[in-house]
Amino acid sequence: MGPVHGPLHIKDLTREPRIRKFTSAQSFMRDDEVRDVILSPHMQKFRVLFSAQRASQIQTLEQVGCISETETIEEIEFLILGPTPSPSLLQELKEKLRNITTDRRVKIRTSPIASWIEFLYSEFLAEADTNRGEQSRMLLHFLTDQ
Repeated sequence: MGPVHGPLHIKDLTREPRIRKFTSAQSFMRDDEVRDVILSPHMQKFRVLFSAQRASQIQTLEQVGCISETETIEEIEFLILGPTPSPSLLQELKEKLRNITTDRRVKIRTSPIASWIEFLYSEFLAEADTNRGEQSRMLLHFLTDQ
């Protein structure tokens, strides 16, 4: 989900396959939207991408305490993009998180890639390469079994 969007009601997205991984990039999400995503019975990963310049303004951090209400989510990740924030800011964010939850499934990480679009595109390319390799192996297996 990108920076500009309307309300999100994940329970209204009923088509198969169900959404298992959700990424919010530079986006404000209401408290109820964050909780709905985290508590969705099909959700495995919830990720929030934001720039290092906005790292001190993470609102979504406050809603992750609801992770204790679900066993299905494997990870909640807050990914800070761009120049590595100061150690004091990282420590402040980690302390704020510890005051909300100590659940090990919630992580704060950094990436040197500054643009959320570039970051997502690099992930897309990496996944495409992985899938292409798997398709090649399947085709080779099919051709050698004939």
